[in-house]
Amino acid sequence: MGSFYIIAWADTNNDNKPDLEIGRSELMTAEKAGEWSSWEFSSDHNKIFVGNTWKQTNENIYYDTVKPEGYTGLSSSVYYSRTFEGKPVSVTSPRFTNIKVKFNGSSDKK
Repeated sequence: MGSFYIIAWADTNNDNKPDLEIGRSELMTAEKAGEWSSWEFSSDHNKIFVGNTWKQTNENIYYDTVKPEGYTGLSSSVYYSRTFEGKPVSVTSPRFTNIKVKFNGSSDKK
């Protein structure tokens, strides 16, 4: 139940923390339980962070602190904001969610 936005941030000052919001999806709402949401965006930034946010402050957040069997994620760290709609600069770990990120195309950047 519920809805969310998929959101992307960039690290523009090379401190390994998100500091610039570079994209936000339209509000995602599932039509049935277990349905996946999808959003595409482009970025020229070297380091990006992808996650989700909500349209109100009282949404529930679900995550696991134990690595799921077969997990092949990029990181077990989750950045978050202590204020609603704030910059996600606080970090906690280990946290695992069901977010998948797929990279398309090629880039000269590393």
